[in-house]
This record gives sequence, C-alpha cells and structure tokens, in this order.
Amino acid sequence: MVKYRVLGILCVILLIVTFPVNAEEGLPTLPAQYFGIITTDSGTPLPAGTTLTAKLETEEYTIVLGNGGAFGSPGTFGEKLIISPSITPSNKTISFWIGNTQTEETEIYQAGVAKKINLTVSLPTVSVQNQTAPTLYGRDIFPQK
Repeated sequence: MVKYRVLGILCVILLIVTFPVNAEEGLPTLPAQYFGIITTDSGTPLPAGTTLTAKLETEEYTIVLGNGGAFGSPGTFGEKLIISPSITPSNKTISFWIGNTQTEETEIYQAGVAKKINLTVSLPTVSVQNQTAPTLYGRDIFPQK
C-alpha cells in the first residue's frame, strides 16, 4: 500500500515538473460581446455590407452590418461583435469605427459582458458642384456625340 502512495506522489510531482504553468500568462480573458444598430447623426441606418471595426489598444475586431444598420443580434446564440483581447485590459476604452471615422460612442472593456449598444457616426457628405468633363492635352476624354 505504501508503494502505491509513493508511486502516486511521484506521478503528481512528475506532472507538475513536466507541465509548468507561467503565472504571468494567467487564465484566458472572457470576451466582451456587442450587438446593436449604427446610424448616421441624421438617424439614417448605415447600409448592409458596411464593416464596423472595434479598436482596443492595438487590436482590431470587425463585423459586417446587416439590414437597417444592425450588427450582431440578441440572444445566447446570436452573432455578436466579439472583443477578445490577448491580455486582460483594465479600464481600457473600446472605440468603434466606420472606415477612418470614429463613432460618437465608446465603451469601457468589461470581460464577459454581452451588451446592446446603439452607435452614431458623422460621415462626411460629398457635394458635386461645377463638375467639368475630364480632359487630356486640352481635348475631352469623353466627347459628346
């Protein structure tokens, strides 16, 4: 009986020595999950197919918008914008972007949160005035017929 106890203790010691755990790495961080709607500052939903990017320090996470400016969906199994950092950030801000334009809202990273957020973005408007036909060496590239 004593042989088996000694053998068991030696096996446990061997496992501990064979598989060391780095204390600095710690346990994996729970992701933060977001879903909601993004509109322009005039209330118009962004078109389906637009990419929403979330930035947390140097890491970026993306999701493609659906109809009506929706990203993700509620419920346990619904798609979400998942933010899963490689290290546990404490009190770090998540910013949301459409292209190079940041939304008006931000969030503080909270591990394990699943939250609905509504985002607003001010997109630049493009106005075309006094448009002239392109020319090459003084001649119209697209001559009128």
